[in-house]
Amino acid sequence: MQAAAKVAGIPTPGAQVIPLLAAGTSLSQAAEAFIEHKVSRGRWTASTVLRSGSDVRGFARVEPSLNIGSVDVRLLVQWLGTVAHLALATQRSRYAAVSEFLKWCERRGFLVKTPCAYIDPDDLPWLGKRARKLLGRGKVTLRNTDDCRAYLGACNRWRGPTERVAAALPLLTGLRSGELRHLRACDIDLDLSRIWVRPHDDDGDVTWNVKTAASKRALTLPAEVRADLVRLLAEHKDQALLFPRPRIGTEAKTGPGVARHANWLIKLVARTCAKAGVRRVCPHGLRDTYATLVAELGGGSAFDVGQLLGHGDNGATARNHYIAAPEQVPALTLVPPPRPSPQLPLPLGGKPELRLVPGGPRDEAPAGSNPRLQLVRGGRQ
Repeated sequence: MQAAAKVAGIPTPGAQVIPLLAAGTSLSQAAEAFIEHKVSRGRWTASTVLRSGSDVRGFARVEPSLNIGSVDVRLLVQWLGTVAHLALATQRSRYAAVSEFLKWCERRGFLVKTPCAYIDPDDLPWLGKRARKLLGRGKVTLRNTDDCRAYLGACNRWRGPTERVAAALPLLTGLRSGELRHLRACDIDLDLSRIWVRPHDDDGDVTWNVKTAASKRALTLPAEVRADLVRLLAEHKDQALLFPRPRIGTEAKTGPGVARHANWLIKLVARTCAKAGVRRVCPHGLRDTYATLVAELGGGSAFDVGQLLGHGDNGATARNHYIAAPEQVPALTLVPPPRPSPQLPLPLGGKPELRLVPGGPRDEAPAGSNPRLQLVRGGRQ
């Protein structure tokens, strides 16, 4: 274990810690002493060293041989420039690690004052008063509508309908990971264009339940995945899971099947992000993105968003933890609500839903380019 830690550059607990840095200690040496201090006190685990420790070492690499006492705000600003291309949340987490290191140096007298004290929070969008709004209050989300279009375009490039549908649904419907992975064929109503989120029972025994009573809901079936869902329904019986784990060996071929693990969806979404060339998000981050799009660009209230997400607190959770404000790129078209069909009742009172239509952003996009995202209110186009 200790050998593996040394190979990874992780100090082992119990290692001798430098209690006082000698005069002339370099920035790089000070960074290593800080990391050793954290590990020896049991405050950092191996995974934290790999994450936060690499951030501190990255800062030290700007001028590794510089005397620790000469570190100033100029060097800090120079380092900030090297991470400016990263996602805002990533910049914030890296700055937090470096800030902790510099404060440690100040407390031990290696620095008269941490350079972070001279940084105006308002100069850093992820640090000032607007940070909470810019970064969102939930998981990392797609940055803007261009990213959403790129992501949905990448969904269409998967070969199989299973991957195309599973990757797109969190962004198009706001489904939770567990809700999506436990969808059964009987939950898809092609006639009414509905996706039913509800508990499942086999022979009277509940085999899977929704998170809360408010989670039971009907969502509009996105037109973008309808054709693929038709194909999946043709392959699965009424009570069968839409996304079952592949059967192993002599495992019985009867019954609904076994739901895939959450990691399957996490990896699928991550690979789709890579295909699209956008920041990596998790399935719940797509759910957050969906909530933001409905609220910020579709005009949905926090109560509306809460209903769509399956919350039962009149929109409080949606307002406090889901609705953010990503960069507003003028690439999302708002279209007027279509006239509802008398045969098809609007889901949830005609709440906003996402649509993916042919063509790129705005009218100047060439035919056959990447799809663009639309928000419409209720009904079907």
